[in-house]
Amino acid sequence: DDIVLCCHSEEQGHTLEVYVYDQMAGSLFVHHDLMLNAFPLCVEWGDCARADGVVGNYAAIGTMDTEIEVWDLDCIDSMLPVAVLGGEVMEGTGLAAKAKSGGKKKKKQVQKVWKEGSHRDAVLGLAWHKMQRHVLASCSADKAVKIWDVPQQKCLHTLSHHTDKVQGIEWHPSDAAVLLSGSFDRNVAVCDVRATAADWKAAGKWPVSSDVECITWDPHNHHQFLVSTEQGEVTCHDARYAGQGPVFTIGAHTEACTGLEICPASPGLLATASLDRTVKLWDVRGGKVEYVASRTMQCGQVFCCTWSNDADSGYTLAIGGKDGRLHVWNTAASAAVRQRFETGKSADDFEVEEELQFGSMSLKEKESEENDSSDPDATSSENDEDMDMEEDEEENGDTEGTERQDKKKLGGSSKGAGGASEKGERRRVLPLPKKVGKKKHK
Repeated sequence: DDIVLCCHSEEQGHTLEVYVYDQMAGSLFVHHDLMLNAFPLCVEWGDCARADGVVGNYAAIGTMDTEIEVWDLDCIDSMLPVAVLGGEVMEGTGLAAKAKSGGKKKKKQVQKVWKEGSHRDAVLGLAWHKMQRHVLASCSADKAVKIWDVPQQKCLHTLSHHTDKVQGIEWHPSDAAVLLSGSFDRNVAVCDVRATAADWKAAGKWPVSSDVECITWDPHNHHQFLVSTEQGEVTCHDARYAGQGPVFTIGAHTEACTGLEICPASPGLLATASLDRTVKLWDVRGGKVEYVASRTMQCGQVFCCTWSNDADSGYTLAIGGKDGRLHVWNTAASAAVRQRFETGKSADDFEVEEELQFGSMSLKEKESEENDSSDPDATSSENDEDMDMEEDEEENGDTEGTERQDKKKLGGSSKGAGGASEKGERRRVLPLPKKVGKKKHK
């Protein structure tokens, strides 16, 4: 089974949901969820070692409130994070002096007091170190990149080599000291965190055409990294040659490209996601770009996509969008993917056509399923209705009813992957507060 972490916000509050996806059964459900204390902007899983040396199972979450919350996923009933990196402490100054002219009392002023090493604005990106698992990197709208010791809850370094909001960050796959970052200053930088502050500002930089949305290293070619922009363009660069032009450029989407990742299980298989509601697959082996497949997702604007790290489900792609639903696409079900890449699968391994090989579930659907399973009379009534529907279809040739049966056989609800629920309800997702600026679609 695959575990997927998903953050979302509603009017009632903010939650972190831990999903379990069973590829063999084609099921997707919420194992447990945790209530968060602030608006989440990014989430990153890590098997961090605790202060006592025991390896745990944690989720780091960047928030609008400048702090980073670290939650223990092995504790289902957690009420508080196990660590909070940065943030502010509110302290009243108690000033009540009279103004010289009017004689009116001034309102009590509240002064922000920051924790040592804290970010001063929203945290936009996180990255656990791939070798030193207790180390976490963060980037923020305050233009800074910070390196944290999570068990000690201490900021080790602060890098200030960007001149605008820093949108993305990622550690090098094999070089422990190399860090990749992308910013709204339209530059991507590669720097050595062991260098002095003066050297950080002289880090190797590559200009791009517009604000950076996503960055990622190529896990199969450690000299190259990819960048996506708010104009939907994707470029590949060689980290050995600072400032040089891209290895290749893709006009991938018509709107901001908000998801970008190369499949760990298959060299050259690139996935991109966008606010234009599509997820696309590309073959970029050898520096040559060829389109493979695409999907218009039933989740509104797509905010993120990520491949599974498990070898048995390496072609599984998790996708999150504006409607607050998590989708899973088994790309190996696509004939175009199987023709180009060695998936180890054939058409006989899939009972249904490729476009139906993704599952989705909202919190309301989960609650509805739980209520139905606890009410045997309701279940019996639904079965009777299904039988009556089948009889009517046989007599009248009801095409619409037949399509509804096919969807039920797939394990989904009768509304399909992205429609409204049976009561006509949709999950409402809070818009991002305005202070992040261009980050509004996150």
